[in-house]
Amino acid sequence: DDDQWFSDFLSIAVDEARHFGWLAARLAELGSSYGALPAHRIVWDAADLSMASRRERLAVGQLCQEARGLDAGPRLAERLVGFGDVQSAAIVRQIAEEEVAHVNIGVRWFIRECEATNDGDKAIPIFHEIALRLSNQGAFSPPFNEERRKQAGLDPEWYAPVAEEMRAQREKRNLASVK
Repeated sequence: DDDQWFSDFLSIAVDEARHFGWLAARLAELGSSYGALPAHRIVWDAADLSMASRRERLAVGQLCQEARGLDAGPRLAERLVGFGDVQSAAIVRQIAEEEVAHVNIGVRWFIRECEATNDGDKAIPIFHEIALRLSNQGAFSPPFNEERRKQAGLDPEWYAPVAEEMRAQREKRNLASVK
């Protein structure tokens, strides 16, 4: 099991290093750099929030953030094409394609982490609790790429209740701010 863990996450690390290289090079070509935009901070903030446990790291990293890449990546690529930036669109499309495997690895290992504490049958509710506590609102804003998420092993029962609860919390806050 340990060998498979390291193999799976080494493959993700190799992919992510390549993704960073592509993005850093493209940003430099466009006169910018990684870290120049507020969105770049999201990954590091999530890493800080989820450092307490491997279960939390899997939930936030693979099942929230990388799953969001399944939703947002294809839409961003289309917008970039609309702006005439075909080169950036190709990079974003390739990254989004590779996120399917990352999310799938996260689902499998999250379930295994829960099974290790005899909570395998509670993996989805445990994920819901972690996601509601540690993820950012944007990670669960529709629309969802249900086809890509399903390919990755992330059925709606994983994310739809979190999205609904976050929507309800936003509505409650909005109503409170109007009063």
